Amino acid sequence: FDVVALSRSKPVETVVSVLGSYASPADLEVLDEYEIDSVVHLAVDRDSRVFEPDRFEAEDRHLRMNVLGTRTLLRFLIRRGCRRFIVASSIAVTGCVFGEAFLPRKIPIPDDHPCDAVDVYGLGKAFVEDLAFFLHRENPDVDISLFRLGAVVPKNPPPPAEPDKFIEAARGRPFAYMSLVAVSDVVEALATAVERPAGAGARRLNLVSSTASTPIPVRDALRIILGERAAELDMRHYERRGYEKAPLFSIDRLREIYDFCPSVDVLSTANPDLS
Repeated sequence: FDVVALSRSKPVETVVSVLGSYASPADLEVLDEYEIDSVVHLAVDRDSRVFEPDRFEAEDRHLRMNVLGTRTLLRFLIRRGCRRFIVASSIAVTGCVFGEAFLPRKIPIPDDHPCDAVDVYGLGKAFVEDLAFFLHRENPDVDISLFRLGAVVPKNPPPPAEPDKFIEAARGRPFAYMSLVAVSDVVEALATAVERPAGAGARRLNLVSSTASTPIPVRDALRIILGERAAELDMRHYERRGYEKAPLFSIDRLREIYDFCPSVDVLSTANPDLS
């Protein structure tokens, strides 16, 4: 690929690098000198203050930058003829990362699971997804893929936690803790999306490891962690032979559209950073 990187921080040395903000029309005008046919949008502006009681201003900035900023970027490039967009979303949209009372509508969790987030980070990602579908309705020839990333970890994570330590670490957020993905798989999936156009449309795709990151079967882990609440979930999928550690988020659509399946078995549950 001929890569042009737009970054608000220091330039990326290995590719053509443009210093600027994706939320600034003036900064984006620098891109006019390049012929851009595909965009991979990974940027996010995170502020830990959005989780504090007095968070109005932080929430306002977060949504303005991440939602309206993404709108500025996508609309700018659509008007200049770009028709393929790969956008990083997050499984946080479902509510599994910051909502300790979260239970999915069904498991495996589908790509289009509604937003049940109780935090502005998940809400902002949901707004970006809705924005992408809106822009496709407005521009039917646009190809937009929204990847709901799991918790991204190094390709070679530390050894898996012992079952007791895993259970303790996963309490409150089991669906996030068991849905990791290696950074190498993320890079390969995004590159595959650039190489193999899905065609006009907008779609969400879960991107997590093909194996749940749990040292014990998924069914057993959820029953221990959730207690009586586990009875609300239909876990027959995980009772089938060979599916005991199947991912909690369905990745069937990823396979169907891009013929891609994450290859790194991210079994480690050594307290991934979900902050």
